[in-house]
Amino acid sequence: MKIDANDPKWTAYALGEITDENERAEIESILEESTEARRLVEEIRQTAGFLKEELQAEASVHLTEEQRNRIEVKATVRRSWFGLRPAWAMAGAAAILVLISIVTFRQLKQTEQTPDGHQPFISTKYDQSSLKPPGKIKRQISKNTIASSTEVKEQLPPAKQPTKEISPKKVEKAVMAKAVAPPRLPTETLSSTLSSAPAAAQQAQLPSKKNASDLVKVMSGVVTADDTIFNADTSSFAGVGVNKANLQRNGVTVNDVRYPHMKPPHWPRKGERPWPPLRKQDGEFNTEAYDHISDNPFLDVAQNPLSTFSIDVDTASYSNVRRYLGNGSLPPKDAVRIEELINYFDYDYEGPKDNKPFAVNFELTEAPWNPEHRLLRIGIKGREIKPDKRPNSNLVFLLDVSGSMDTENKLPLVKKSMHLLVDQLTESDRVAIVVYAGASGVALPSTSGDQKEKIRYAIDRMHAGGSTNGASGIILAYQTAKENFIQGGVNRVILATDGDFNVGITNQGDLTRLIEEKAKSGIFLSALGFGMGNYKDSTLETLANKGRGNYAYIDNINEAKKVFVEQINSTLVTIAKDVKIQVEFNPGLVSSYRLIGYENRIMAKEDFNDDTKMAGAIGAGHAVTALYELVPAGVKTSKPDVDPLKYQKPSQPSSSADSNEVVTVKIRSKEPEKDTSVQSEFVVKESKNRFRDASQDFKFAAAVAAFGMALRDSPYKGSANLERALEWAKEGKGIDKHGYRQEFIRLIHRAISISF
Repeated sequence: MKIDANDPKWTAYALGEITDENERAEIESILEESTEARRLVEEIRQTAGFLKEELQAEASVHLTEEQRNRIEVKATVRRSWFGLRPAWAMAGAAAILVLISIVTFRQLKQTEQTPDGHQPFISTKYDQSSLKPPGKIKRQISKNTIASSTEVKEQLPPAKQPTKEISPKKVEKAVMAKAVAPPRLPTETLSSTLSSAPAAAQQAQLPSKKNASDLVKVMSGVVTADDTIFNADTSSFAGVGVNKANLQRNGVTVNDVRYPHMKPPHWPRKGERPWPPLRKQDGEFNTEAYDHISDNPFLDVAQNPLSTFSIDVDTASYSNVRRYLGNGSLPPKDAVRIEELINYFDYDYEGPKDNKPFAVNFELTEAPWNPEHRLLRIGIKGREIKPDKRPNSNLVFLLDVSGSMDTENKLPLVKKSMHLLVDQLTESDRVAIVVYAGASGVALPSTSGDQKEKIRYAIDRMHAGGSTNGASGIILAYQTAKENFIQGGVNRVILATDGDFNVGITNQGDLTRLIEEKAKSGIFLSALGFGMGNYKDSTLETLANKGRGNYAYIDNINEAKKVFVEQINSTLVTIAKDVKIQVEFNPGLVSSYRLIGYENRIMAKEDFNDDTKMAGAIGAGHAVTALYELVPAGVKTSKPDVDPLKYQKPSQPSSSADSNEVVTVKIRSKEPEKDTSVQSEFVVKESKNRFRDASQDFKFAAAVAAFGMALRDSPYKGSANLERALEWAKEGKGIDKHGYRQEFIRLIHRAISISF
């Protein structure tokens, strides 16, 4: 059909402005059939993205309260100037006032710069009057906290207005206390977990008595009641307001001190883009890191009768793949973890009817990409918990506020995501906020969930700047969670970062050992990834796995809504931990098999009964799916033969091999607060079902697996490709409550168009 490029409905659809479900469904049906329509929508989105980027690059101009009032007064005048109609008169007044504000704005830029060309730290991104705290909050300084940003009533002063100073005597007392016995950043060597980090190196990060007096000299006349000192270290003052004239008066060389947490950007000069430079997804700024993945091979049942793996409820790979496709490129092969693509979606599995934490479902049909093979689906459904029955929660937000987070899809999106979670909290929940950049600090002590304005205020005050010392933040977050531990409740650290740790403990192995040690305390870790360009997927996935938590990638506010609103119980509430699956194959019916996905979750068969070996956890209502491709006995494969054993004969099948049992599935798991596992056992019998007769959920899961294998160009994909994945996804779409399956169908279309 002919597509009219001037029809406004295409622009409205591309920009997400169509609210009518029927109209949107009609457009999407056209998109499925028309390559020209898909190309038009993509061009509109790319143009809109370019315009948005250019608009964001322009310096914003804010009207003062007086100027707003003058515009409102003009809007109410009934008679116009020189006989013009009132509407034109109001427009003329507004235009003149905007012109005045622009002239004033430029004059301020010229007159209010510091000697080195930097603007005093006054944020131009927000209306400062909107950041007033809810009520009067008294300032307190103790040995545990030098200055907490949420304990201060903040109203940034206008330019050239003197700021309220803290007594140098109080500052010195706080600094000396931190220098002698710092409670927030323990200096123990952590020999059990961080053998490669010498105690001397950790101690060097803390101020000594010798430099404490110099620190007081720097801070005297500089630190105000509006500032926060996260770490009293003369080489890195994260969160200290800067007055360089005061620094010079106190005999301190300005260039010797860094202020990463609240360092202001310079004003863009003529012909210059705003600081920092925009990162590109591809090119010299792209340092994203993914662990190498090799597809699980087919294994002979005679030599490998058992397959053992840990469950995985992470979904980060799917939203990350969506981000790549949305930006017009195919994802790296190692960014595609098929099990995370499959587990992104809900399936209509039957839940437990007794007091057990989960139920197990099975389905066996022919493999659609190789009809001679069979495809086995193992589906686990966690016990549902009603919202009003959610246990009391002790949550610690661990927020990365380093310089690498200073883009729109990072810290600003983190704040919006946290606000969504705050909306779900009740008086039974407690929230603390720990931030880290070059150093770390408590931005909000543990606070009741019903004090939403106080929590929001603390979130909104976060600014990005400086290096990324993630390890110090992790230590402080776990310590804060431990101090407010709720027995029998939810105790969780929620880490939000791009994963780019570049100072302190940066080695992934050391970070992993640190998280493993902390996870034994009953405090779980959820990792939320943000941004692109320097994103460290491999680090965040490992930390979440070892922290007995889940890992999600937040690429837009809708994904944040999915994680923190629609699936809040499964995100926060763990119903079973260390969940392991072991499958035994009947050699009488199966000659070889391969597990699709879960490459980095494979475990030794001996680990299944070893309760000291940690595995994944299931949240309330979580659905976990695993697919096995089976080669029936007697079907030839292309695998090379293995020479006969010299010193022993192959074991003989037992009498059970003559039955119609295809596999026996064993599952071990622990209750969240117990250390002894419980085992369940299930038998799956032979079925001659064809794929065309499979359930819709089965077809959709198979379509997602085929999509992943096609993106990875898996050597085991058979006849699977993007076009066939699209066909199977349409057949298995079924009831799509939240529209995620329809979005997946659109993603396949997108991948097809990019592949051409």
